[in-house]
Parts: sequence; structure tokens; C-alpha cells
Amino acid sequence: APLPQADHAVRSVRAAMALAQGLGPLNQHLAEQQLPPVNYGIGLATGLVCVGDLGSRQRRSYTAVGDAVNLAARLESLTREAGASLLVADTTRAACAQHMPDVVWLEVDVCRVKGREQPVTVFTPLQPTDPERTLLAEQVDIWHLALHAAAQQHVENARAHLARLNELTVQHPHASSALLGRLTHRLLARLATAGGVA
Repeated sequence: APLPQADHAVRSVRAAMALAQGLGPLNQHLAEQQLPPVNYGIGLATGLVCVGDLGSRQRRSYTAVGDAVNLAARLESLTREAGASLLVADTTRAACAQHMPDVVWLEVDVCRVKGREQPVTVFTPLQPTDPERTLLAEQVDIWHLALHAAAQQHVENARAHLARLNELTVQHPHASSALLGRLTHRLLARLATAGGVA
């Protein structure tokens, strides 16, 4: 906005991923200056919104309003508990997935979002190097099996998948290992406390 862009969803995901890639060098620079690290959370959603110079005569600002804006804000707040710094709504993933063949889409969870009756499936995009791609795809598949088993209250199946995922991650660490570890820990805790109800 204000000019239409057919690839707006792709641009938003690419921009968020670029921010993530720049965080490591920034935090290293801050550590050298004995300053605290920077953390962030980004939520992305796609939908019909009103964009422009909005407000009253006394106070106006260029902003966006609408359901997709509210959803993106809710997803941003969920990043803290989800363990992923970038959460993408299924609407955004659907709008750009076929245009991003270099990205592996990791389903993080099916979340209940305040103000919405229907749960939202959220993803985070991973961009593995070529040597990591096959291994990461296998690990993502196992994670999805665990997540779906938990949603169906198949607790032992979910735990078995998570154990296999943990084993692979320990044997073959890569850039996304920490994220998979956080997600595994979160789901195991939920299985233990909620009897497997996802």
C-alpha cells in the first residue's frame, strides 16, 4: 500500500525472514559492547484491510485496520509462548507457499485466538541450506505427525514421534534444531499436563 502488489504475502514473509537473519550479527555486536540482546516477535496474516490516512481532523495517522491486522497482532503476542519468533497465519502461507519453493513450512500449532471463534493454524517458514534440506524435511514430517497425534489425543504416539525427532536433532544438529527443541519441549509439557489434549 498505497500501490497494489500481487506478491505482497511473499514480500512480507521475505522481509520477516531477513530480519531474523540479521538478528544474529546484531546481537553479537551488542554482546561485544556488553549490551543486552534484542529479541522480537512477528505475526503475519493476509486478508482484506483498510489502509490509509485514518483518524479525525485533530489526529490522523497512516495505518491499517481490519480482521487480518487484528489476527497478525494476536499472532505476534503468541510468539512468546509458541517458541517461534515468526508466526504466519494459514492465509498468508496459502497466498505465498507455491511462490517460495526454497522454504519449508513448519506447522507450529492450531491456536485459539482471542476474538475469533475458529482456531487458526499457524506456521513458521524455515529456509534450510541445500545440505540440510532433506534432513529438515524429514524432521518437519515427524513433528507434524507428533502434532496431529496430540490433537487426536494419541498421547503415546505423539511421545514416540517426539522421541524420534529429538534423537534425529541430537544426531544431526542444524540451524533449526533449537526451534524444533523448543516446540518439542512445549508439546511434551502440554501432553503431560493436559492428558494429550492439544
